[in-house]
Amino acid sequence: MEKLDLPGAGVRLNCLDYGGKGEPPILLIHGGAAHAHWWDFVGERLKDTHHSLSIDLRGHGDSERAADGDYTIEAHIADLSAAIGNWGFGKPVIAAHSGGCFAALPYAAAHPEAIAGMAIVEPRVYWPPELLEMASRRIERPHRRFATLEEACASYRFIFPPIGAEPEVLEHVARHSFRQESDGMWVNKTERMSMAGIFNISVMDYAARLRCPAMVIRGDRSVHLSEEDAVRLTALAKAGPAVVISNAQHNVMLDNPAEVAAAIRSFAAALK
Repeated sequence: MEKLDLPGAGVRLNCLDYGGKGEPPILLIHGGAAHAHWWDFVGERLKDTHHSLSIDLRGHGDSERAADGDYTIEAHIADLSAAIGNWGFGKPVIAAHSGGCFAALPYAAAHPEAIAGMAIVEPRVYWPPELLEMASRRIERPHRRFATLEEACASYRFIFPPIGAEPEVLEHVARHSFRQESDGMWVNKTERMSMAGIFNISVMDYAARLRCPAMVIRGDRSVHLSEEDAVRLTALAKAGPAVVISNAQHNVMLDNPAEVAAAIRSFAAALK
């Protein structure tokens, strides 16, 4: 795996390049409060047949934070436009998970000529009031600070707990979720405000605007994307029946990376 610096719209974006030479390339986009390494176990599997990469959105992972605090949809669209427009790998299939769909779907709708296809993975299509309240509290709350990386990793919790993920997968995600500050303390890498500007995005509205091939992926035990909403979403996106990942809840790439990789590979292969 190689780390790349890609130009965003005034920020540097971190991108993990897993290698591979097959086309179309596949760009994996993490969800809110996550990072590019969430996709490692899928990206490594995809490189056998496709050039696969995973990017940190602004304010996430090892990408830069917005100095002006701009985390609007327009900023995310501009970031992806700059990064994909300058990377030299060709039109990608974008696979976006959860909150990453709030950035990727508007980009895909605005720039259909720039991508080969769109995989919509476990998006949030409805925000219950209690979930919005929880998200708002997280934005306002400062990150905890830890004396050691081990202490930080032990504190790491998933909003939607994985059900099928191997312990080493969860440990891997946790270890890449923290950075060490100048005083030696460890804090979560995610900028608290990084998703604040896109909570109001309608996945259904933007899915209806897609002008590229699309696929929907959900976990068989999802509490995030219901069967009924998946049917509505596939109809709006003019996609086939949703691909259901077995033994998986919301974080399908952690619970069952092999099936997720197979689904994305099959979708991308059909676009050649």
